[in-house]
Amino acid sequence: MSEETQTRPDGYPKDKKDGTYMFKVKDWEAEWNRLDQLHIGIRKYMNGKLTFAPLDNPQKILEVGSGSGAWAIQAAQMYPDAEIVAADMTSLPPRPLPKNLRFQKLNILDPFPFQPEEFDAVHFRLVLFHLPNARDVVRRAAQLLKPGGWLLVEDLSLPIYENPGPAQERSLRVRYDWSVSKGLDPYISVHMAQMLEESYSFDQVETHKPLLYSNPLPDGSDPTFPLAEAVRVMSMKAMGDLDVSPDLRAAGYTRELQDAWKKEMNSPVHKTIAPFTFTWARKSVSAPLSIAKM
Repeated sequence: MSEETQTRPDGYPKDKKDGTYMFKVKDWEAEWNRLDQLHIGIRKYMNGKLTFAPLDNPQKILEVGSGSGAWAIQAAQMYPDAEIVAADMTSLPPRPLPKNLRFQKLNILDPFPFQPEEFDAVHFRLVLFHLPNARDVVRRAAQLLKPGGWLLVEDLSLPIYENPGPAQERSLRVRYDWSVSKGLDPYISVHMAQMLEESYSFDQVETHKPLLYSNPLPDGSDPTFPLAEAVRVMSMKAMGDLDVSPDLRAAGYTRELQDAWKKEMNSPVHKTIAPFTFTWARKSVSAPLSIAKM
């Protein structure tokens, strides 16, 4: 294992800024597999598309928070003449990579090591939900886009429960209060489009918000099934099986609550909607190089 993929004894990636990631990662093979399976589900739902945005002959694409690299690899395969940069704090898993894909070690909360207006597209997937002051991260990412370039975001918000059980209600309150205390936006996917519109940096902002039931899952013939199944598996693993952060545990997300939540998530009585949102926005040609804070 290279130094970039080492973890500290508490299970967090090296150089991880503490306190805003909900769970620990001790088994990177399992984590990469979890992210790969999520990508497969999203790709199936999108009928093989990389994005809903109309990317037109991109020359350089950045993925911020590349995880297992699945999205970046697909981008490199679909655009073989483009340079793809996969950026994260931990390196990509050992696997064959397209020649036009390179890895860049990056802490998202630090200044980006890229030039203004360097990229035709910048992609985030399930990253901003975990970041304090996500607005500032998006603002800095927008500065990296060429005029006419696309910001691509897929993210979740806290779940919506229909007829919630007591553990679901308690879990939602604990996670909400903890997120707000850390400067996170627990409904980032819901707020993303408005955030981008209010920045006056984009002349086109589009969203796709599927009605996604993660419990119980829709019928296999339902077009949302691949995405709903992938999100459910990811969520059950993350919030039901993994060790959560010490801060979140201290805030009340106990092992007992975790187990009770998982049990309720396996009961069809407690319907659950996962607010998963695809957002894509085109940077205005007239957007100033130095974008005002959102």
